Amino acid sequence: MGSSGNGMFGTYRGGGAGSIVRGGNNGGDECPLAIENILLEDVAISEYFQNHKDVPSTGQAVELSMQLVNKRLAVVLSSTQEVIGNLPVSYNYLNLCIKKGKRYSGEIKSSGLSPVPFIVVNLYT
Repeated sequence: MGSSGNGMFGTYRGGGAGSIVRGGNNGGDECPLAIENILLEDVAISEYFQNHKDVPSTGQAVELSMQLVNKRLAVVLSSTQEVIGNLPVSYNYLNLCIKKGKRYSGEIKSSGLSPVPFIVVNLYT
């Protein structure tokens, strides 16, 4: 059985496996204050990985791009503005938050190359 919805941004709610979403949903505001443990997608084909053949180290500052990148919500390294990966589609509702003027920034919680390149981030408003 598949998911239901209209295929538009905002259809999916909640986080991916292992993620923690805090705040939001008060007074009609569905934009969380914090989202932790987000495992990014497409790390190995990201701009950063293609340029450096590596992943950025733990603790580096990141932010959610205010523009869609290839029709995806992308996370960029704050220091270089290079895309390091994409948010899973379960976070597509954040596009509405961005349109409302919310900005998300945070840090890399963990990263590595094995078994495949991966990055886990925490984002906060």
